[in-house]
Amino acid sequence: MEEVNSSKHILYPGTLSIAKVVAPYDKKRDVIRAIEDLESVQPVMVDPRVGVDQIKVEERRIEVEAYRTKINTLLSSLNTEIIPKDQKIDVGRTDDEVLAYLKNLMENEGKQITDISSRKDAISSRISELEGTVKLVERFSTLSVDQSILRDTKYTHTFLGTVFPPQIPRILWFIEEITDGQYYFLDSVTSEEEAVILITVLQKDAETIEEKLKEVSAQKVEIPDDQDFDGLSISDCTSEIEELHLEEEKLSNDLDDLSREIGAFIMAGKEAASIEIQRIEIELKMKRTETTCVLWAWIPPEMIPEFQTKIHSVTDGAASFDFRGGEFDKENSPSHVKNSEFMTPLRGLVTAYGTPGHKEIDPFPFVKILFPMLFGIMFADVMHGLILTFIGFYALNKRKKMSEPPSGLMAYMYNGAELLILMGIWSFFLGFAFNSFFGDETILWSVAPLRAIFEPFWRIMFTVDDHNHISRNYLNFLIFSFAMGAVVILIGLGIKIYQLTKNRHSDADLHAAITLTSVYVFLILAAVFMAFGAHPFLVTGSIILSVLNIVATLWIEKRAHGVDGLMLGFDHVLGLMSNTFSFGRLLAMNTVHFVLATLPLLFMQLWVDPNVVNHSVEHWIEESSTKWLWLLGSLLGSIIVVPVETIFSTLQALRLNWVEFFGKFYTGRGKQFRPVSVLRIYSTE
Repeated sequence: MEEVNSSKHILYPGTLSIAKVVAPYDKKRDVIRAIEDLESVQPVMVDPRVGVDQIKVEERRIEVEAYRTKINTLLSSLNTEIIPKDQKIDVGRTDDEVLAYLKNLMENEGKQITDISSRKDAISSRISELEGTVKLVERFSTLSVDQSILRDTKYTHTFLGTVFPPQIPRILWFIEEITDGQYYFLDSVTSEEEAVILITVLQKDAETIEEKLKEVSAQKVEIPDDQDFDGLSISDCTSEIEELHLEEEKLSNDLDDLSREIGAFIMAGKEAASIEIQRIEIELKMKRTETTCVLWAWIPPEMIPEFQTKIHSVTDGAASFDFRGGEFDKENSPSHVKNSEFMTPLRGLVTAYGTPGHKEIDPFPFVKILFPMLFGIMFADVMHGLILTFIGFYALNKRKKMSEPPSGLMAYMYNGAELLILMGIWSFFLGFAFNSFFGDETILWSVAPLRAIFEPFWRIMFTVDDHNHISRNYLNFLIFSFAMGAVVILIGLGIKIYQLTKNRHSDADLHAAITLTSVYVFLILAAVFMAFGAHPFLVTGSIILSVLNIVATLWIEKRAHGVDGLMLGFDHVLGLMSNTFSFGRLLAMNTVHFVLATLPLLFMQLWVDPNVVNHSVEHWIEESSTKWLWLLGSLLGSIIVVPVETIFSTLQALRLNWVEFFGKFYTGRGKQFRPVSVLRIYSTE
């Protein structure tokens, strides 16, 4: 088997080997359980021919899926938040034992929940019916007629509903024309917006009248066919509704009690069913005979010794192995990328764009620094960064206590808790560098130790007046943003050249990448020389070299790809410029953050002294009364800034990574490695 190049593995996704395991047929479940424990094996179907037990396996899958559906229905009636997690339920080790557990669960615990839920549903239906009856009686009572008139007869149909009062003359005209005067009509205006009407017509005219009433937006009040109106009163209905609500509350309490008492058994059943379905899917990928089972799977080469040891232990040494090296079927094999569990949300930012192929450098080592750093520049604030870090730790702790994976909009916060922590930490430290404390840019400036550390950078990003007050230098901040963009783009171009040096379809691709990078480098040098007032020869020389490389790039692309290549070359050159200017969003988002944070402070300050336009640290800190106003304004600003700017800055940082950085070298067309794993919270075997 071919050894994996360690230096290449750092930059590129790891290659996988494909393992073939032949084991005794009666050990197939043990083999599946072993690869679950390893959490580093992805089974794959190689031989699509079905096994001797195919029908039985398919029937078992259908049965287990049916149980899982029923269990999900049961859980919808329980309060999963209060189900205890301090016990592990034994669901059985063999497939027959698991099915027996699920069957017993539905016949016992499931029946208790179903009986209560059915009664709750019946009560809810009855309450809705009674509430509808109350509305019916309330409307009908305004007409002051016998309730028996509401019933349809063999020859007549009655409509009860509400309309906009000015529509009544039009309705009467319709009825008169359609029925030739054979109708009964009553109305009662209950408000300026509503009138109750009752219409009885012959059955032959009923459908036409109904259609005309829809045209005038009449709202029909449904009359139950089996409604007994004799002696019916609103008080009777409300009295029954109150009794039903009490019973409904008792049933809800009973369900809460069941959640605590047997909820863990239900959750264990759900886990067991989900795991069993996954095992069946693996089993269906095996080739199964009467005496053996054959499993093929992708596996990292470094896991092979542990894999062999594990399989040997569960098969009593009866299994045989065959491994193909890491270059086997390289184009179609999954990419093995590594990251710690804490970095999973950050890895998700890469895989959301695409999985790196075997000939692509994995951008994750760069992104795990670049993404939170760019976010931190836009969100830079000491206290806001600290708040975001606390929110991340809160979400992480909350997620660990959840019985099920989070869903809905809040899932982004819980699943991305680690990412929030990283973003918050970067924002906290960059808040010192960018001199922002709750959006106030005078607090840190007044702290002598911090000023001694950061003053050189602060004097670049801020302007200091004769009174030692500071204000933002937007031009320098914009230059800084473009400089950041240039560094990021150069890294991307450098990675592109490195990739093409290792793997390229033609020399033209590499040469075009080199000349394009040279265009960018010489343009940057020209800008730097002009900014620092260098000799005009250096500026002119850089510009000339840049133009020559533009021509070279276009010539190479034209020669390799024709007119399409020429247009592509123009697009690449223009793209470098637009991508650089795109980093101006660092200034824009940081400024928006500053403005949103300082607005509450400004309003508080104007409240204290309407003649003051610009607040200063002395104005807020010297008097105790204004300290509290400053704190109140800062907290109000945080309520707005933290959620809003977290979303906006995240989207902008994501764009800068995906478009401006990834666009230079990364396609993400690889296949993701999905090893089998099992998460057990409530069950064991």
